[in-house]
Formats: sequence, C-alpha cells, structure tokens
Amino acid sequence: MLIWIGNIILLFVYALVFKLSNLNKNGRSILIFVVMFGQLMFLYTLKDHTIFNDLWAYLEGFHNSKEVGWIELYKIQDFNSYLRYELGWRYFTKLMSSLFNNELIFTFTTGAFITYSYFNLIKKYSLVHWFSIFLFISIVFYNSMFVLRQNVAIAICLYAIPYIIDRKLWKFLFVIGIAFLFHKTAFVFIGLYIIYPLKINYKFYIYLLAFFLIIKFVSFIILQFTVDAGFSAVYLLEESRANITPFLISLSLVLFTGFILYPLKNIDNDEKLFFIMLCILMVFDLSRTDLFGTIGRLGKYLFPATIILIPNITEKINNPTFRVLIRILIIVLFSITSLQALNYGFKLSI
Repeated sequence: MLIWIGNIILLFVYALVFKLSNLNKNGRSILIFVVMFGQLMFLYTLKDHTIFNDLWAYLEGFHNSKEVGWIELYKIQDFNSYLRYELGWRYFTKLMSSLFNNELIFTFTTGAFITYSYFNLIKKYSLVHWFSIFLFISIVFYNSMFVLRQNVAIAICLYAIPYIIDRKLWKFLFVIGIAFLFHKTAFVFIGLYIIYPLKINYKFYIYLLAFFLIIKFVSFIILQFTVDAGFSAVYLLEESRANITPFLISLSLVLFTGFILYPLKNIDNDEKLFFIMLCILMVFDLSRTDLFGTIGRLGKYLFPATIILIPNITEKINNPTFRVLIRILIIVLFSITSLQALNYGFKLSI
C-alpha cells in the first residue's frame, strides 16, 4: 500500500519540480513521460506476481508455450488448458517464449505496450499530461497488472480513436480486428464508430436511456437463463457486488463536463468523442448494478475518456483558484477509489 501511495506522490513531486525548472513545456512533458514510464515499468515488472489472481495462468501459459509448435497453436485447447485464449494472445505468448526464456521480459513487454499506448494517447489528446498520468494510474494501471489480455486489447483499441474521428472505416476495423484477436470484448469499440456522428442533443440522451433499458433487459434474460440452466452464476455476479458508487462518479463527471463544455454543439471533434464515451460509461456503470460482471468489463474500454477529458475540462476553467480546488477534489476522489480497488494489495518481489 505504501509503495502504491509513494508512486502517486512521486508523480506530483516530479510535476512540481519540472514546473519550477527552466525547461519549456515540451521539455517538461517529455521528462514526465520518460520518468513515469520507467517508474511504472519498475513496479509492473518487479511486483510480487504471486498475489495477483489470473496472473499465474498467463505465466504458466508462457512457460508451456515453449513446448508447443507454431502450427499447433490453433488447437492448443486440446492439450493445454493454460493457453485456451484468443489466437492473438496465443501467438503473442508463443513469440515471447521463443525469443526469451524469462517471464520478467514477458511481463515487461506486456506492461510496456499497455503503458506506452496510454501515454501515446495522453500525449496526443491531453492538455495536462501529469493529471492524465495520475488518472491512468488510478483507473487502469493496477488492473492491467493481472487482467492482461483485455488490457492489451484495450491498448490496441486506443490506436483506432483517430479513425473514429476521421471516419476511416477500414483502418478502424483493421485495428479493432487485431484487438479482437486478443480479447473478444473489443467488439464494443465498434459501437463508438456508429454512435459518434450523432448530434449531442435531447435525442442523444433518449438514445442513452433506450440503450440502458436494452442492457438491463438483455442482461436479466442472460442471467436468468444461466441460473435456470444450472450453471454457476458466481462469475456472472462477481463484479456486480460493487455499490452504486461508480455510477455516481461517472454521473458527476458527465454533469461537470457537460456544464463546462456547454453548449455542446461547439465542442471539438475529439472532445465530442470522449464525452460520448463518458456518457456510455455512465450507462454501463448504472446497468451493471446488481447484474453480471461482463457489463463492467465492457466499460473498461471507455475509461480513456476519463483520463483525457477530465484534465482537459479543468484546464478550461478560467478562475485559477477554482481550477486548483476542482483538481484537488478530483485527485482526492480518484486516490480513494484507487486504493479501494487494490483488491490483492501490492508488494514488490525484491
């Protein structure tokens, strides 16, 4: 716990020191990315792997893949339960085990790709880099340490964001197709391409309400079928035990960003996309209350909206005092939720 808190405190210390230095804005930006990337990779690679759920299976798969030929990977489920994953992950694991005989390199490479992808997104779209890095640590980084396949898929999807805005369908589908090979939930990103052209007006919110009702209806049917069929509902319910707090947070963020960006018809293209993502995240957070965990897993694809939009919105606040107070409030809020999300704690293996 202390290591995790120290990691966040150091980010603020770096940001302050670089701010007081003689470096220009671009120099400070490069330095904060380099220093934090190194620090986060240190934690990601040298963490105590034994305390995280599911991570053991990925590491077993890494070692067992050495015994499997490249041609046999497509039928790996017939004789190796630890590699019963999507083809993209199977071939990535096989590639890493063929090149390196060290699971730390496998861990580092996975974490480096995820972190670099988010840092690349932050560099491209965020107006306050240190703030976005803080939100990345608070919202995404811990989960990415053991939910590897889905976080790799999300990281790949981040490269499809420009194609949503520029309406480049085939390039978008190509990127999403690659992500789908790592985790099937990547299909949710296709919805963003469809929804993005909509105007943000009263009809948009009606569509959101309809979307919420559809999710509720379909989810209850799936859950009831699962229970009636005699299957265990433990996995389906595992992420629904959370209270309504995620919805209240996302609702507050939607109201706050909507207020600052009003009138919404004048917002930039990227701001529009991230605001739509935030609104859909709010619907997911409300929908997954008392429902199965898959809804929460789909919502993870929308977390980048918070990482980018919230720092950008605070930057638009003209009153310096109010801007600082809002940022402090958000930092406290997400620091608390981050600590509550440390389900397995955090320790280093050194």
